[in-house]
Amino acid sequence: IQDGPSIPTETARRLSCDASIVSMHHGEDGPLSVGRKTRNIPIGIRKALHIRDLGCRFPGCDGYRHVQRHHIQHWTRQGETSLDNLLYLCTFHHRLVHEGGYGVEGEPDVVRFRRPASQGGDLVELVRPVATTPDAIVTDNHNRGLDIDSDTSISGWDGANVHWGDVIGAIAQDDSRFNDPPDPDPDPDP
Repeated sequence: IQDGPSIPTETARRLSCDASIVSMHHGEDGPLSVGRKTRNIPIGIRKALHIRDLGCRFPGCDGYRHVQRHHIQHWTRQGETSLDNLLYLCTFHHRLVHEGGYGVEGEPDVVRFRRPASQGGDLVELVRPVATTPDAIVTDNHNRGLDIDSDTSISGWDGANVHWGDVIGAIAQDDSRFNDPPDPDPDPDP
């Protein structure tokens, strides 16, 4: 950063995912690509990206509020600023891709994410729940020993002030770090 501290390269790449403006090429329906001239994403491509992605594209993520635009092939690595090379990632997953070593590959319709090489480099897959109907979920929960009913989420708290000493005492009672060591045996075997 100019006249300031340095930052890691991947952090700089993440922050520069959509910086600077030059010009763009238009198709019949608006901008399709600005090629390699800029990494800034024109409003037409932004709108198309929003309509297509709606939220974070990382498997299993349902984030849609704080999403950022990401070049699949980074601009500094010859990636174009085009709808076909862009996708939405939430702030957390954008950081994972740039600074956490996760990889993105493919095209926006069939995008895949890979774990860092240090974690085996395998594909991140969306794990879907086995139980998909209400009855199947109830049966699955029962088989796991979770008898969840309409009263499960009802708190027993009556709104009175919390006695924090009792709460901390109960937690500490179960934590061996707070328990007194056992008394030594007064008559140990010789």
